[in-house]
Amino acid sequence: MADTSGEDPRPFGVASLMQATEGVHFPVSREKLVLERGERDVEFRHGHREKLRVMLLRCGDCEDFASFEDLLSQIEDLA
Repeated sequence: MADTSGEDPRPFGVASLMQATEGVHFPVSREKLVLERGERDVEFRHGHREKLRVMLLRCGDCEDFASFEDLLSQIEDLA
C-alpha cells in the first residue's frame, strides 16, 4: 500500500546504513566511525532503530572496515 501521509518513509536496512555513513571514506577504523557518525540512527531491521555507535560497539573484533561492504557484512552478522 502506498504512503499517503505525504512524508517520505524512513529508509531501513542497507539504505539506512548507507545514509548513516554517507561521505565516509573507506578504509576506516571503528573508532573514527564512532566519533564521526556514531550518533546517527540506523534502522537496519524494520521498526528497530539504534545508534550506529551501539551497533559498532557490538562488533567485538572489528577494528577496521576495508569497505562499505565489509561494514555491511559485520552489521548483518549482528542483526
